[in-house]
Amino acid sequence: RSVQPPIRPVARLVRHRSGNVVTTFALCAPLIIGLSGYVVDKAVWQAQRFALQDVADTASLVAARTLATDRSHSPEARVAAAQADAARTVFAARPDLTPSITVSRDGRTVTVGLVERGMVSFAGVFGAQPVDLAVTGQAIVDRNAETACRIDKSADHACRSTGSIANLAPPEPAVLMPF
Repeated sequence: RSVQPPIRPVARLVRHRSGNVVTTFALCAPLIIGLSGYVVDKAVWQAQRFALQDVADTASLVAARTLATDRSHSPEARVAAAQADAARTVFAARPDLTPSITVSRDGRTVTVGLVERGMVSFAGVFGAQPVDLAVTGQAIVDRNAETACRIDKSADHACRSTGSIANLAPPEPAVLMPF
């Protein structure tokens, strides 16, 4: 008996289409499942990032409000009070996070940075690694008009007014303040 070259069974498989659908599905299924898992994880990362951005924006607005309304004579005391209020706001919403809070030298801009590890659920089966989700919330304060606003990098203009500081109620930590 002679040994058949490996080409003949493959050629026979191509000619007979009876089992090709199952074979094709078996070869493509891991890819389809892996991509589906990545899409689900990517959506979860976006939701995490939006929630994290809400906390950062709210904390920066609270700190800007404190800078505008704190009657301390010392700029250092105003900055310390603003940083403490921003930290309390972050801690109230997410006790597991440690914010980085900076106030500009002129005391008008507050930046709150947050970093969180993104959750990996489905794509982890295929070796996907968690990503760090980093967000920054910035707010500025105008002492003369007593307004605080969130810096909106996606808009044509730098910021929108949130109204009088006297009318701003203390924000809920997980809800972005309207502007």
